[in-house]
Amino acid sequence: MPGAVVLSEVFGLMGVAPARLEQIKFLHPVRPGDTVRVTHTTQPLAFTCTVGMQVVAKGRLRNDAHA
Repeated sequence: MPGAVVLSEVFGLMGVAPARLEQIKFLHPVRPGDTVRVTHTTQPLAFTCTVGMQVVAKGRLRNDAHA
């Protein structure tokens, strides 16, 4: 699954429209049919995506409310 699709879903779940990604790492591919679990924090504004026990993506970002 393209990283842009993963990020779009993450941002939707977080309820943010980021103006700038501080850091993003795609560590493993997400395949069709995978169940991705997203956890996030607000201070700092960050997220981690896992499939099973494996971290597949993580990042930190800023938006207007957290600049």
